[in-house]
Amino acid sequence: MTWRIGFSTGAFYELPILSVLPAIRHIGFQYVEICSNQAHLDYHDRVALEQLRGTLDGLGLRVFSLHAPFGTHIDIASPDEKARASALEQTEAAIQALYVLNGEVLVVHPAGDNPPAERDRTMLLAQSLDSLHSIQAQCAQLGLKLAIETMLPHLVGGRTAELLWLAEHLPSAGVGFCLDTGHTYLGRSLAESLTQLSSRLLLLHVHDNSGQHDDHLPPGHGQIDWASCVRTLARHSFSGALILETTASGSPEEHLRQAWDSTATVQFPGLPD
Repeated sequence: MTWRIGFSTGAFYELPILSVLPAIRHIGFQYVEICSNQAHLDYHDRVALEQLRGTLDGLGLRVFSLHAPFGTHIDIASPDEKARASALEQTEAAIQALYVLNGEVLVVHPAGDNPPAERDRTMLLAQSLDSLHSIQAQCAQLGLKLAIETMLPHLVGGRTAELLWLAEHLPSAGVGFCLDTGHTYLGRSLAESLTQLSSRLLLLHVHDNSGQHDDHLPPGHGQIDWASCVRTLARHSFSGALILETTASGSPEEHLRQAWDSTATVQFPGLPD
């Protein structure tokens, strides 16, 4: 049993991506998820993307996934059609970037970062589904997969039932989930979500917390029972990727060493001995 282990460049979202890739590869990672923060990478710039692809190839790094842009002002579920169209435009550019970089999976937040009123959740899910149909069609045309991320529990897409509803109304081929371990742990639903989403689980965003805040700690530095997670994934024949999505502390080299060592400590299958 071997899983692909990768690192999200989002840990260094304020730094140019080309400046951190050598350290990511040097520490041992072979796969990355690309962060789409503009200060990190101008994913609209074809020349910059071609340069990035050359650097990745030269280092022996492979792009497993690219995280579509997200935030309070990028919301594919927005009831404001102008805002939703803008979010879709940004996501479409990210799809093209993923294709240029020879990646596999586009990770998308099903809604924005603004907490909804409970009465609006159903309407916002419908808006999200409409957008996801468009995103999925574009991914399929380019041979890419779409992963819908599990959100923080107070946001749209933060309940497992909401993710399952979205998936039921989307094609089964090429569409799945990105389970964010920190988000689902805060929702007290990690074990349940791993099981319920297992049949369409494409990747995990791996990070830890103390059960109170979305800390994005390296695995083993919080309260998540990683041995139980590994057993559950193995039981359901998980074959995707584990992408570390941690918040950097110290220099890039120091943080990468901490991340690499902590992942080995919790014994994720895939790391070399």
